[in-house]
Amino acid sequence: MAMNSTNISATPGSVEVKGYVRKRAQMALVRKEKLYALIDEASFDETGQDIGDILILDTISKAMADLAARTFKRSQSFASVEAWDPKVFRLTKTDRRKFLDATPSLDTHTWLELTVCEPGEGALTLMPVVLGTGADDLPQGSDDPTTILPKIRRVSGRNAEALDTLAMLAGLEESTEQAIQEEVDRALPKSEFQARVAVYDVGQANCNAVIDSDFQPLVYFDMGWPWSRYTTPPTKPDLLQQENPAPVLLSHWDFDHWSFALEKTGSNGNGLKVKNDALNRFWIARKPLVKEHKLGPSHIAFAIELLKKKKLLIWPENIPSIATYHIQLFACKPPIGSGLPNDRNNNGLAMLVLRATGNILLTGDADYSAITGHLQNKCATENLHGMVLPHHGGALKTPPPELPYGQYAHAVVSSHPANTYGHPRADELIKCMSAGWQLSFTMNAHITCGRTTIIPFGCTENCPGKQYNACRLEVYGVTKNWIGGVHVHCEALEKRLPTKKFQCQIKI
Repeated sequence: MAMNSTNISATPGSVEVKGYVRKRAQMALVRKEKLYALIDEASFDETGQDIGDILILDTISKAMADLAARTFKRSQSFASVEAWDPKVFRLTKTDRRKFLDATPSLDTHTWLELTVCEPGEGALTLMPVVLGTGADDLPQGSDDPTTILPKIRRVSGRNAEALDTLAMLAGLEESTEQAIQEEVDRALPKSEFQARVAVYDVGQANCNAVIDSDFQPLVYFDMGWPWSRYTTPPTKPDLLQQENPAPVLLSHWDFDHWSFALEKTGSNGNGLKVKNDALNRFWIARKPLVKEHKLGPSHIAFAIELLKKKKLLIWPENIPSIATYHIQLFACKPPIGSGLPNDRNNNGLAMLVLRATGNILLTGDADYSAITGHLQNKCATENLHGMVLPHHGGALKTPPPELPYGQYAHAVVSSHPANTYGHPRADELIKCMSAGWQLSFTMNAHITCGRTTIIPFGCTENCPGKQYNACRLEVYGVTKNWIGGVHVHCEALEKRLPTKKFQCQIKI
């Protein structure tokens, strides 16, 4: 048999054989594995600025993406997509600048094509990021790095359109207002009920819940976990073990707001493994509205798993808010002329927990003004006694709600001291305190009174620390980018009161 006049039956080691082998090697190089990638929003701060020392790539193999696109085109069903194995990487510090110089677009909505290659001079190294709570159980370096050629191409034309169809959850049917209302109402008591809110310590992430008097979650607002193992909390909360699985209202599709649902996902073909207990409950979320909101391959994978179980309810875009027992849900939207970025943060969902003694606002990463005008009127502000600070205490365009003089109100910041974003920002905390808000921090949960995963908005009547002004806040060591030594403590512990176990709960 001949191939381009080269006789492969020639003597081994001959020029003809060497030429054939070299040509086959060149052809193999051309056919090297290709990856489609989006730069993940975790690579930027809340203002959209490159934070300087991390770059996260959410990727899927080209072959797998092309097959999924063909499958979806035939079936028009996300649940029919079987093979979808995303891989998340970060650039090493030495190669990060080379990547930025080589990439044709530095944003979170342009698809890039990467070519995998053997390690060698000029190759860029991608370090695997293992997502999910199981990542902490893996030894450092348990996943091998991947190397790519320093030639990065923008994906365009039909390939980009096919990827965007998946990334925008195109064609996915919206749920009805009634369906969402019924699912949330089913989880909440119908009788008179004083709702409480838990703010769980999940490190540099967000997870809140409406809880009952036994501290059991009834409805979650986010169920996040950090993408970096360096910003996980000292104790892993047990969020999924309920007899009646609590539904999750997802503020928006960022890793640190939903990835507690993951067992783990790695870069060596392990695949994205979602916990069964996360798939046995409904998740309520919005679809991406514009290209700036499109989902990366890992977020798509999670949505596909929920859709296969028929556990994803898509918010109806013609409905600005939905009222349920004890809860009001809002679709966030940046006001025209507000200067807010039109990103996922400001186009998600927010929750207002309704209480006779004062409402509690759960914000996700949305700026105050992106949460609809229902919260901007005087009546709502006067009755607002608690909130979780937006975006882990990051920079905001809008000041916090001003409180009437003397009104007690409490705000919680969900963050981890080792994060690279500078959260919480000193200026934002000062704005909150100036507006009358008292502050607590989840990163100090392990030294508060009560359960390690709950930050108190105040103690219960039977807390022995109550008479000593328990759970007061001390802030010291303010610097330009960081609040050092924020300490939420219970004086009951310091005064060595009787050691019987007691708990604090959020009770405003």
